[in-house]
Amino acid sequence: MRKYRRPLTNNELEELKRLTRLDFNSWSEADVREEFIVPLLKLLGYRKDLDYSISREESFSLSPLFLQIGRTRIKLDYICSVRKQKFWIIESKPG
Repeated sequence: MRKYRRPLTNNELEELKRLTRLDFNSWSEADVREEFIVPLLKLLGYRKDLDYSISREESFSLSPLFLQIGRTRIKLDYICSVRKQKFWIIESKPG
Protein backbone atom coordinates (compact mmCIF):
# COMPACT_ATOMS: atom_id res chain seq x y z
CA MET A 1 0.00 0.00 0.00
CA ARG A 2 1.35 3.39 -0.94
CA LYS A 3 -0.12 6.79 -0.37
CA TYR A 4 0.14 9.13 -3.30
CA ARG A 5 0.60 12.76 -2.35
CA ARG A 6 0.84 15.21 -5.18
CA PRO A 7 3.80 17.61 -4.93
CA LEU A 8 3.27 20.55 -2.59
CA THR A 9 1.99 23.72 -4.19
CA ASN A 10 3.77 27.03 -3.67
CA ASN A 11 1.17 28.01 -1.05
CA GLU A 12 1.65 24.71 0.79
CA LEU A 13 5.43 25.16 0.73
CA GLU A 14 5.03 28.63 2.22
CA GLU A 15 2.77 27.23 4.93
CA LEU A 16 5.32 24.52 5.72
CA LYS A 17 8.07 27.16 5.99
CA ARG A 18 5.83 29.21 8.30
CA LEU A 19 5.33 26.18 10.54
CA THR A 20 9.09 25.63 10.83
CA ARG A 21 9.57 29.18 12.14
CA LEU A 22 7.02 29.02 14.97
CA ASP A 23 8.14 29.68 18.55
CA PHE A 24 6.18 27.51 21.00
CA ASN A 25 7.63 28.93 24.24
CA SER A 26 4.50 30.68 25.50
CA TRP A 27 1.92 28.44 23.80
CA SER A 28 -0.75 26.42 25.57
CA GLU A 29 -1.61 22.87 24.54
CA ALA A 30 -4.64 24.18 22.62
CA ASP A 31 -2.41 26.68 20.77
CA VAL A 32 -0.03 23.89 19.73
CA ARG A 33 -2.93 21.79 18.47
CA GLU A 34 -4.68 24.51 16.49
CA GLU A 35 -1.73 26.53 15.18
CA PHE A 36 0.75 23.72 14.44
CA ILE A 37 -0.66 20.19 14.45
CA VAL A 38 -3.87 20.88 12.49
CA PRO A 39 -2.12 22.73 9.61
CA LEU A 40 0.62 20.06 9.48
CA LEU A 41 -1.90 17.22 9.25
CA LYS A 42 -3.73 19.05 6.46
CA LEU A 43 -0.45 19.43 4.56
CA LEU A 44 0.12 15.69 4.96
CA GLY A 45 -3.29 15.03 3.41
CA TYR A 46 -5.20 13.83 6.49
CA ARG A 47 -8.91 14.70 6.60
CA LYS A 48 -11.94 13.42 8.49
CA ASP A 49 -13.66 10.33 6.98
CA LEU A 50 -11.21 9.72 4.12
CA ASP A 51 -8.72 6.89 3.48
CA TYR A 52 -6.18 8.98 5.41
CA SER A 53 -8.37 10.04 8.30
CA ILE A 54 -8.10 11.83 11.64
CA SER A 55 -9.98 11.01 14.83
CA ARG A 56 -9.84 13.72 17.49
CA GLU A 57 -9.94 13.41 21.28
CA GLU A 58 -10.90 9.75 21.55
CA SER A 59 -11.01 8.13 24.95
CA PHE A 60 -9.82 4.56 25.63
CA SER A 61 -9.89 2.22 28.61
CA LEU A 62 -6.47 1.32 29.94
CA SER A 63 -5.63 -2.36 30.26
CA PRO A 64 -4.44 -3.54 33.70
CA LEU A 65 -0.84 -3.51 32.44
CA PHE A 66 -1.01 0.25 31.81
CA LEU A 67 -3.26 1.46 34.66
CA GLN A 68 -2.02 4.58 36.37
CA ILE A 69 -2.95 5.69 39.88
CA GLY A 70 -6.42 7.21 39.68
CA ARG A 71 -6.81 6.65 35.95
CA THR A 72 -8.66 3.95 34.10
CA ARG A 73 -9.02 5.83 30.79
CA ILE A 74 -6.76 7.87 28.54
CA LYS A 75 -7.74 10.53 26.00
CA LEU A 76 -5.64 10.87 22.84
CA ASP A 77 -5.58 14.17 20.96
CA TYR A 78 -5.25 12.76 17.42
CA ILE A 79 -5.35 9.27 15.93
CA CYS A 80 -4.31 9.15 12.30
CA SER A 81 -5.60 6.19 10.32
CA VAL A 82 -4.64 4.79 6.94
CA ARG A 83 -7.56 2.99 5.32
CA LYS A 84 -9.35 2.63 8.66
CA GLN A 85 -6.31 1.10 10.41
CA LYS A 86 -4.89 3.12 13.28
CA PHE A 87 -1.47 4.17 12.06
CA TRP A 88 -0.06 6.78 14.46
CA ILE A 89 -1.11 8.97 17.36
CA ILE A 90 -0.30 12.54 18.30
CA GLU A 91 -0.51 13.84 21.84
CA SER A 92 0.04 17.59 22.03
CA LYS A 93 1.71 19.34 24.95
CA PRO A 94 2.24 23.00 25.82
CA GLY A 95 5.31 24.77 24.45
